[in-house]
Amino acid sequence: MITPMWRGWASMADANSYGRFLPEELSPSMRGNPGFLGAEVLCRQEESETAFVTLTRFEGLNDVWAFAGCRLPLRPGTNS
Repeated sequence: MITPMWRGWASMADANSYGRFLPEELSPSMRGNPGFLGAEVLCRQEESETAFVTLTRFEGLNDVWAFAGCRLPLRPGTNS
């Protein structure tokens, strides 16, 4: 299993919309991706903005690459 971590920040005015988008729209839309195992969204309110961390879980690195829309070799210098 591999868990990519995505970070983002939103202004206080946009934080609620962004916070709802991640679990209500993004995570459900990802369920159809091969190898997708789930996601968690963490947030922390700071002085002037809200910080978000999204942890997505995939079965393997090739599943992450497929989700990102690219096909990269598993090992440098190979095609597999």
